[in-house]
Amino acid sequence: MRLIWWLVVLLSLIAGGIGYQLTDRTPQWEASAIYTVAPQTTGDQLSYTDIQATNLFIDVMKSWMLDPALSTAVSQAYPGSQIAQPVHLSMQTFSLKAVADQAESARSALQLSDDWLAKSLSRYNQSGEMTKYTALRGEISARLLAPQPMANGGLAFLLTLLITAFVVLFINYYQQAYAHRR
Repeated sequence: MRLIWWLVVLLSLIAGGIGYQLTDRTPQWEASAIYTVAPQTTGDQLSYTDIQATNLFIDVMKSWMLDPALSTAVSQAYPGSQIAQPVHLSMQTFSLKAVADQAESARSALQLSDDWLAKSLSRYNQSGEMTKYTALRGEISARLLAPQPMANGGLAFLLTLLITAFVVLFINYYQQAYAHRR
């Protein structure tokens, strides 16, 4: 039985090493910006209905950002860059992110997405809809995303340890439960 547990540990170490080796170690940069969306009103204060409508309009804006034509334009202009799905942060804000191999490519891809959003918003506002909206973008920031080889190696180690331990325990249970039937 002791030999089996050594085998479990050995297999887990091998799986951890494989998980570490197979992890992509290319540094990735993420550029992000937060947008605040507000209706263009003539009054001084926003009503709760205006804020609710803005919350729903953010979903419309997010759908513009998921347009395949935008993804194609970004990938053609900045190979290796991707636009992440927009994230709703609050009733009037959402976040947009771009990931690329270099910081400047990530910022440029996000700027291209920002231009896409501005054009789409301009077309919407000119379409004659009752409520017109403004999207204010905060500063575009970029940060280095750390590669995760240690985390992936550790995860592979733990998963293999759990699975093989479960198999060993199951075999042990089976042997003990059905030993008297032989």
